[in-house]
Amino acid sequence: MFNLNKMINGFVKTALEFCYQLGMVSALLGASLLTSGCALDLNSSGGNTASGLYFYVAASNSVDHVQIDATTGVPSLQNSYSLTSTSGTSVAVSHNESFLYVGTSGGHIEAYFISPIDGSLTSVGTTNYGSAIADMLMHPSKNYLYILDSGATEGVTVYDVNTVTGALSERFSKVATGQSDTYEFIFSKESSTDPKFLFASNTSSNNTSVFQIDQSGGASDGAVTLRENETSSLHPAGLVTFIDDSSGVHIYQAGRDSSDVLGASTDLVSRLTFTDDGVNYINTWDPFNVNHYSVVENESVNVHLDEVNDRLLVANILSDNINIFNITTADGTLTEDSSSPVLLPDGNASSGVVGPGDMFIYDSKLYVLEYTANGMTVLNLSSLSAYNGGTRISVSTDPYRFVFLNHND
Repeated sequence: MFNLNKMINGFVKTALEFCYQLGMVSALLGASLLTSGCALDLNSSGGNTASGLYFYVAASNSVDHVQIDATTGVPSLQNSYSLTSTSGTSVAVSHNESFLYVGTSGGHIEAYFISPIDGSLTSVGTTNYGSAIADMLMHPSKNYLYILDSGATEGVTVYDVNTVTGALSERFSKVATGQSDTYEFIFSKESSTDPKFLFASNTSSNNTSVFQIDQSGGASDGAVTLRENETSSLHPAGLVTFIDDSSGVHIYQAGRDSSDVLGASTDLVSRLTFTDDGVNYINTWDPFNVNHYSVVENESVNVHLDEVNDRLLVANILSDNINIFNITTADGTLTEDSSSPVLLPDGNASSGVVGPGDMFIYDSKLYVLEYTANGMTVLNLSSLSAYNGGTRISVSTDPYRFVFLNHND
């Protein structure tokens, strides 16, 4: 049957991709998109022509494009794109939502143009970073991409993002942590647009690196300076920032058992209270006192804030469950919920067949990547029970992290 909408969408998508290519040529020649004859604005916000939410999953040998239906909340795999390098470890999106970046353990940053019509991806080149990438973050308000290195010399490198071509250029070279086996980093949240600090977890060194971000607005704007490496939880992994009612900054951090044997030891989730006093950047930290909370499960890898219900969720990859901690918003302290831990649908607490990892919340639902089962499951946020009787999709092998675009704004 003839489908006019499909034909129009196909034409517009082709036109957009042509304009992107024309934009790259124009950028090289110093011309603008408008003066080169293409009036489409690729620096607009993402193109809200599609309904729902897209997310992109970094997996073992590919990046997956998934869409969540705006009405039902059910995800569906749209496409999978092979990476030229091995093992996608992290993903980030440019501020104008035109470009996706995938970091790999092979030391490359692969760039894709995001179609504003359907979210599909077109490869636009690869940057040779030269060392294994642990994580990537876009600055909340500036076109800076921060790279966390997990190679031979761990540290943070800053790139400028060209929002017309998607090209990356090194803005500041690597600032080393002097630590080993970095896992993840986050911005401080004392400002939603211009954070002052980065926190990075170092799994093998059992500590957290604190970087200060230059906010001068000049040539050094966005540069990082290592302030200290602070002792933290045993084998720290995922971490997240929480701001309490008095604007106090807290870092919640998962600690994982290095033995990878169920029941061999107790994993931990820890709270680091951060104070910017100019000297001791994390100066309330006691791994054996009130700031350390037991997680009687195994391989606590990721943490996520449930800001709707003032809770911290901890994913345990080897016991297929999620711990729930209630947050006292006055001071950031944690109390484990009576319902915790919650076993994932089809999970097995003694053998770990699902492997919950990265998580995000959308429209009163929790979406959980399943590293072991190569899938994604959807839970009701309030109870963490299976959504709609059980909603799961398959994704590529070893899904690691994802980033999303909301097209309902």
